[in-house]
Amino acid sequence: MSSLGDGAEEFLASAGFDRGPWLAVAFAGGVAAWFVLPGPAAWVATIAAGAVAALGALAAWRGREDRARLTLAIVAVGLLVAAGVATGWARSAMVGTEAFARPVSAHLEGRVLERIEQPADERVRLVLAIRDPDTGAPAKVRINVPLAEDDPAYREGALIAFTARLMPPAAPMLPGGYDFARSA
Repeated sequence: MSSLGDGAEEFLASAGFDRGPWLAVAFAGGVAAWFVLPGPAAWVATIAAGAVAALGALAAWRGREDRARLTLAIVAVGLLVAAGVATGWARSAMVGTEAFARPVSAHLEGRVLERIEQPADERVRLVLAIRDPDTGAPAKVRINVPLAEDDPAYREGALIAFTARLMPPAAPMLPGGYDFARSA
């Protein structure tokens, strides 16, 4: 095991400034892990593993000059992978909004943000800014209006009132298929 540590230390010593770009790769790997891992439990485990690797390297080789570069590399990579996962998680929490958990039927009021003509489907899709009927939180929804019920007043900026059944995005049809909930 000592020869492995010696070899890693020699490699890191000879790499010089070529080690720097690998820090960006470690951070990007953490962000990629956030996308690949199934949920919060796995994200926390990955963040904890990065922190444990960093603390383990510090504890195992504390004060050893012959392992200074290896210690620094393990600490940096562990912390950057953890930071990448945490960044992905935090950014999604700040930007994303939760989809409706269940179908909701309600009388709603909303402002038309976008009008999308879909004549092939015999409908108009309206993107609306509304308030969630359960929580009152702002939400962005898409509703489909059949062409027979379309009104020229449904244009961008218009305030409309309607009764609708709002559905959560459909789950992927096949494992690994397109996930509407992720892009909603």
